[in-house]
Amino acid sequence: LTRIDLAHDDLDGNSWSMDRVTQCYVEGGFKTGGCNPKHETYGPWIDPSQGGRTFYVGKGENGKLFRAYEKGKKEGYGSDKWIRLEVQYGKKGRVLEYDMLRFPGQYLAGAYPCLRELSEKQSRIRTIKRGALTSLKKSIAVAKTQYGKLVNVLLQVTGGDYQEVVAKLIRSGVPARLDPYSYHLHTDPTLADWIGGQLDAALVT
Repeated sequence: LTRIDLAHDDLDGNSWSMDRVTQCYVEGGFKTGGCNPKHETYGPWIDPSQGGRTFYVGKGENGKLFRAYEKGKKEGYGSDKWIRLEVQYGKKGRVLEYDMLRFPGQYLAGAYPCLRELSEKQSRIRTIKRGALTSLKKSIAVAKTQYGKLVNVLLQVTGGDYQEVVAKLIRSGVPARLDPYSYHLHTDPTLADWIGGQLDAALVT
């Protein structure tokens, strides 16, 4: 899957309006990390009677884009209060799972804090970074269980020469478990921080 669009229609505008969407943004309802993602507006915001308005959060090219727009006005119904909420997911930095097609409401509700009310259950997609870290942690745990004692013996034999031990054990290539994430493992500098700061705790737990 390379792109999935999830949508919710409030046909009568009873729960959602463009004013509510903008207020959600101001109150941090679209924060999924540190700061508010960037937003853009399109349409006649000074005089809404002139046509439909659209409110964007995020960028499609970054893998996640929210848009809310006055669907009724777009379809030519004039003052109709029909509001559509959409979340567009792309494959960049994310794993688009088939469950998103089976349970679209859950994934729409899990996209942003302000959308949680759309479904009693919320689901969030895995980012590639999270998948890479999980697979890396599992791979290291397996290696520690199977070969940790061997590495310990080799260190004793070589007088604690870590470089020589690595030279004896290293092979070219990437493990099958990590192959889907190989690009991110090589290019994401934050992974080094995770390995250095959290790996020991992760393996213990």
